[in-house]
Amino acid sequence: KVHAICVKTGDLANFSFRKSAENDLVQLGETHNYMPLSRKAFIEAMKTRNNESI
Repeated sequence: KVHAICVKTGDLANFSFRKSAENDLVQLGETHNYMPLSRKAFIEAMKTRNNESI
């Protein structure tokens, strides 16, 4: 089984975080549009994104 590694913490990455704020349902691209994150890093990234959009 292949596992992704979080780019922020180095832990096991359970989430894929979309780097761009585009609203398309699916975007193609390995590292250009998405980055693997652990749960903690994903939650922090979502908080940051939500604060920027307010």
